[in-house]
Amino acid sequence: MDKFLFAGWLLRRLAEPPFFRRLFAGTLALLAGGAGLYAVVVFFIGWKGIFDHAADAMAGGIVYQLTFVVAIYAAVHAALLRARELDQATDGDNPVLAVAAAFCRATGEIWAFAAIPLGLGGGILNWFAGQGAQSIYKPVAGVIFFLKAAPASFANGGTIIVKGLVYGIAGLLLAYTVAELLKLAAARAK
Repeated sequence: MDKFLFAGWLLRRLAEPPFFRRLFAGTLALLAGGAGLYAVVVFFIGWKGIFDHAADAMAGGIVYQLTFVVAIYAAVHAALLRARELDQATDGDNPVLAVAAAFCRATGEIWAFAAIPLGLGGGILNWFAGQGAQSIYKPVAGVIFFLKAAPASFANGGTIIVKGLVYGIAGLLLAYTVAELLKLAAARAK
């Protein structure tokens, strides 16, 4: 009967720092791959949305598509690099805190690498298309909340750009602060 029950084996394996670390490194890499595939689908849906608009709006849509590619590449690549770093890390006394700190850093980097370029592209799209990025990218605008724009104006487009920069930097700073606090907690626990 014991050979059919796996919970005991899984609990023993989770208690081993290398397995725990590798499990979360693989999870982060898998999430990055899934996000990348989802982004490819959204990218092609975005082209359809761009061609449904007038010619002047298409120019803003093309710029937004370019910033979308930059944002997705940077976010996915950062997640994959953090996953590799986590997989190759040496085991300390507190692997859970080390993994949590790495996830915090990765979350902040992913957010910043997505928010800043998408804010720039969203502002330019607002200027050209006279509407927010949600008109083209409903799935993205639901996550990157500041892309939802008020009526088109130079000020609103500029506001979206500034929000992308501010939210990206603030998210990165917050995530790095939490990661450092986790590292301090791990050092104190020794």
